Amino acid sequence: MQPAGTVAALLKAADRMKAEFNTLTLPLLIMHGTLDRATMPAGSKEFHAAAGSKDKTLRFYEGHFHDLLNDLGKEKVLADVIAWINTH
Repeated sequence: MQPAGTVAALLKAADRMKAEFNTLTLPLLIMHGTLDRATMPAGSKEFHAAAGSKDKTLRFYEGHFHDLLNDLGKEKVLADVIAWINTH
């Protein structure tokens, strides 16, 4: 459980981030595990849709959890990151 002040600050930061998603213009690679229990995959979809970047990639990893680079199948995730970086 988080103190009320921490939760309030997180909510305020989330609102500010959402308001500024459209100002992001750098290339984006957004990755999310479908079984993530720490954050919702729908948030990554929302971020991808709202981001102002014309070069944005959204990848979901079926059956993966929150820490994609330390999950089973991390080799595929890392290969995807490297491939994305090499194309940018």
